[in-house]
Amino acid sequence: MQTYNLLKIHPKSVKAMLLLLTLWALPAHAQDKQRFNAHYDNVLGTSLDVTIMADQADAEQAVSELIVEIAKLESILSTWRPDSEISQLNKHRTAVKLAPQVIDVIELCQQWFKKSSQHFSCKMGKLKQMWQHAKRTGEIPSRIDTRYRARDINDQKIVIDIAQNSVSLGQDIALDVDGIAKGYIIDTALDFLKDKLPNAQKIKVDIGGDAAYYSADQQDKWLVGVNQSSINDLNSSRKDIDHLALSNVAIASSGHNNRGFSIKHRQFSHILTPRDGWPVIDGVYATVIAPDATTADAVATALTVKTLAQGIDWVNSLDNVEAILQLPSGVWQASDKWHSLVKHNANEDLQRPIALSVTYAIKNIVAKEYNRPYVAIWLTNDKREKVRDLLLLGTSTRWARENSRWWRSRTAIDHQLLLDGLARQTRRPGEYQINWDGFDDNGTYAAHGTYTLHIEASREKGSHDYLRVKFEHNAQSTRQTITNQGSHEIGQFSLTH
Repeated sequence: MQTYNLLKIHPKSVKAMLLLLTLWALPAHAQDKQRFNAHYDNVLGTSLDVTIMADQADAEQAVSELIVEIAKLESILSTWRPDSEISQLNKHRTAVKLAPQVIDVIELCQQWFKKSSQHFSCKMGKLKQMWQHAKRTGEIPSRIDTRYRARDINDQKIVIDIAQNSVSLGQDIALDVDGIAKGYIIDTALDFLKDKLPNAQKIKVDIGGDAAYYSADQQDKWLVGVNQSSINDLNSSRKDIDHLALSNVAIASSGHNNRGFSIKHRQFSHILTPRDGWPVIDGVYATVIAPDATTADAVATALTVKTLAQGIDWVNSLDNVEAILQLPSGVWQASDKWHSLVKHNANEDLQRPIALSVTYAIKNIVAKEYNRPYVAIWLTNDKREKVRDLLLLGTSTRWARENSRWWRSRTAIDHQLLLDGLARQTRRPGEYQINWDGFDDNGTYAAHGTYTLHIEASREKGSHDYLRVKFEHNAQSTRQTITNQGSHEIGQFSLTH
C-alpha cells in the first residue's frame, strides 16, 4: 500500500522551506482499519503527527505512551525550559549523573562540528543571547568583537566523562542544541514505536514538519510531495511539485525566514555563522533526505551556513544523503541523486539512467605565468534555448565574461547570481567528469529530442576554447560515446549518452 502526504515548502510557513506534512491523498485500499492517525499540538513548541499501519488498538496505546516519552525528552533537551537538564547544565557549567540522552546529543554535536567543517555548532547559545539583547536595545554589536568572541567559543572545550555521565562546559559556552535535538527526538520516537509495534507495516513520525518514514517492506513507499517555492514568488523557477518515493529515511529542512529580526531597519537571520557569530547573509534554504532524522536535521542546519556550491559539494560527499538547496533569489540546485527519488506521476519508473556523462580534460600548459582557465559547460535545446548549466569554474565576473558565448546566454542579473551561488573554484590541469541527470534549470525533466553540449574555456593571459556537440536525449537503451579534442585550453573530452 502507498500513503501520500503533501510536504509544503513556502516562505510564509513557520520557518522558510519548512516541511509541513499533511495528509493529501490516499488510495481507497489504504483507508482501512489498519491505518491510524494522531495529531497533537504543543509538542516541542509545535505539532506532532503520527501515521501507523498496524492494529488500531495497539497503535493507539503506543502513541499515548509515546506522548509521555516525548515529554520526558523535552524535559531533558529543551533549551526553552529553564528546568531542563540542558538549561541547568548551561546555568551551572558542570553537571553529573546526566540523562544519557544529553551525552548522546552533545557527542553528536561535536561529531557534526567536525563533519561540517565547523559550519554546525551547538556552542552558540551565548552569542544568540547577545543578538537577542541587541534586538531589544536596538544596538548592532561590533562585528570585530563578535568574531573574536566566536573564535574564543570555538576554541573552548566540552569535557565529557562517560563513567560519571558528567559534562563540563568552557566558560563562554552555552549549549544550543536546536539544530539537532528535534531530529534526535524524531528518531527516538520512531524507534519507540517500532519497538512497541513490531508488526507495524508503516510508521511516520512528523514533528513540526521534519519527519521520519518507516516501511517494513522497503518497496512499500511513502509518496511525499515537495512544493519547492522561492521566497520571492515572482522569481520562483520551481512551481511544480516533486513527488518523492521514500522508505526508511527522514527528511528535514532549514531556512532563514520568519524567525529573523530587524535592528535599525536592517534584517538579520536567526541563524548564526559559527566561525564569526554573525547572522547568515543571503543564506541557503535546504531540504535534506538522510537515513535518520538526526542526520537530516544536522545537515540541513549546516547547509544554511554554507554557500550553494559548498553545500552541494558537501552533500555529494556524504553517504546516503541528498538535498535540494535554494538561494533567496530563486537560484536552486539539487544533489547528484536527489532526482533518483523524484516520481512525477504514479506510473513513472524512478530508475532513470544518467542522461549524459561528460569527461573533459584541462590541458597542462607550460607558461611563465599560468592561471587556471575559467570553464563553462552548458546545454541548449534545438531552439538554441539554454536548458541547464552543468558546470561553472571561476568566480570572478571579469574573467567569466571571457567565456563570451556562455555570457551571452544569461542576463546580467543571472551572471551575478550564478557566480555567487553555483561557481566553483578553478581546477588544476587534469581529467574530470560530470553527469547530467536529465533535468533542466527549472527542475523539470527535459523532453526527449536533440540537444547541444557546449564547453567553453578562457584563461587570463592565455587563450580561449569553444567546443559544441549535438546529441539525442531519448529513452534508447544503447549508449553511445562521442569524442572530440579542444584546440587550446581543453584537451580530449568524451560524451556518453
